[in-house]
Amino acid sequence: LAAGAGSSRFSSPRPAGHPPALGSGVDAPVASAVDAPDVGDADAGETAYDFTITFTDDTAIDVATLDGSDAYVTTLGAGTIAAAFVSVDTAGNGTPRTATYRIVPPGGAWDYTDNGTYTIGLYGSQVGDEEGGFAAANESLGTFAVAFTTYTLTIVKIGTGEGAVTSSPAGLTCGEVCAASFGAGTVVTLTATPTAISSFETWSGALTGTENPQSLTMDGDKTVTVTFSRIAYLISGTVRWGGAGLEGVTMAGLPGSPVTDASGSYSAPVEPGFDGVVTPTHALYTFDP
Repeated sequence: LAAGAGSSRFSSPRPAGHPPALGSGVDAPVASAVDAPDVGDADAGETAYDFTITFTDDTAIDVATLDGSDAYVTTLGAGTIAAAFVSVDTAGNGTPRTATYRIVPPGGAWDYTDNGTYTIGLYGSQVGDEEGGFAAANESLGTFAVAFTTYTLTIVKIGTGEGAVTSSPAGLTCGEVCAASFGAGTVVTLTATPTAISSFETWSGALTGTENPQSLTMDGDKTVTVTFSRIAYLISGTVRWGGAGLEGVTMAGLPGSPVTDASGSYSAPVEPGFDGVVTPTHALYTFDP
């Protein structure tokens, strides 16, 4: 430009990582307003989210600098989603200019697992004006909340046995008592898995019966009780002397050391995998193996 020339539009390319330096006395564009609506139940399943940023300048925003390198959204896990540029409210340079940006929600669509606060940020040296000034980086232009209605599903395990309860969608990891939140209207399928020495008996509470797996709809807070029983096998027999049953023989080695009745019969419950030596004893008799 010749000496004494007026302001001119900056239109040369902006190599990545090498923004032009600000000239002395040049004011930079400012992100003066953000419109980012909250997300709720009515937005379930939506695959796009739009927000706007209004830029102002002492001269004019260079709309050619508005693109997909301007803005981003910080997610719950502190990751970032780049925002695509959609449109500007007024064609041509000027001030103010309101740009619309769009992101794809985490996971591809909004649902209750996305609940939390999200922050909109601006990359530095991207949005420019006609004098070659560029907006500064800003990690927190504004925020929006994702707040789907959720209900709590609580699992209580009872009985003499042991086992696990899992859910689909995932969320439950159960000890004796566990709980997880699910979105309103979510159909949750529960599966009870007993250990090798236990058996599943029944559901009670918000679920009933012995069907396993079984599903319920989360239309409020719910509690489900699951009963596991310890598996037991019965060892039984008869001790005889001279063809008749022998009463009063203690069967040492079996759980509870059962004693034969008048018919010489005995029984004892044992767990799966029981392995032991049983020795009959009586004060008046000796026994051969």
